[in-house]
Amino acid sequence: MAAPASARETFISGTSPAAALVTRRAARLNDLIDQIAVGQALSRHQRVASIKALLIHGTQPLGGLEDADFPVEQCLGYGPLARDLTDGCGANEAVVLFAGTIGANQEQDLEFPLPDGLNIREAKRVEATLAWLSPINWRHRQYRRAALQFVKPSGPILDLGTPVGLSKDTANRGATNNSAPILAD
Repeated sequence: MAAPASARETFISGTSPAAALVTRRAARLNDLIDQIAVGQALSRHQRVASIKALLIHGTQPLGGLEDADFPVEQCLGYGPLARDLTDGCGANEAVVLFAGTIGANQEQDLEFPLPDGLNIREAKRVEATLAWLSPINWRHRQYRRAALQFVKPSGPILDLGTPVGLSKDTANRGATNNSAPILAD
């Protein structure tokens, strides 16, 4: 906050208020992770990536920028914090947190049972947020030693349709992904 020019004027600029709000939310998420990971040993990196994923999963995309000529999430972030996942989630949803380590040339399959109520024939929505930490290579101009790619699963898995909202390039760039819903018939 800048010093006021007179007794009636104040001026606020920058992202300082947002940084304080996000830090507070991250601290609450850290406490939540302690509660739900009882008996599980999370590494520091897994904890940080988990907090990052839960923060981003609770954001709301900025409206009106769907057709922008630039990568919105890289320039403007993922949007304002819209949901506080430390307060729980709705009766018609579940938030699943998976923390682990994937080595070079490894894959990780995550399978979750779907509730019985999803056997109706209409569009369903699955939202996923993925966050990871890449080791730093200070000798390379791109600084990162690891990369992550999304591949279409094969085998006896239902075809969920086409993901909406993120291109393959966007999904393979950066260290977080907050995907748009995947619709299925």
